Amino acid sequence: MRQVEQRFARGEIVKPILVAGLLDLIRRWKRPVFFDQGGALVARLGIRHVPALVSQDGLRLRVDEVR
Repeated sequence: MRQVEQRFARGEIVKPILVAGLLDLIRRWKRPVFFDQGGALVARLGIRHVPALVSQDGLRLRVDEVR
């Protein structure tokens, strides 16, 4: 969660996608948070481990797994 908050602070466009129900983050961050019910986004993006950061790199999406 720290990396997401750091990106908010830098003014980056961030769209968090949760894979577990942490609705308190919506209140804490005061931003929209998406919930990946059933793992559809994780499967479509090929994410193998969470947490992961997905960002746009030109015309491609870059997936970085976070330790």
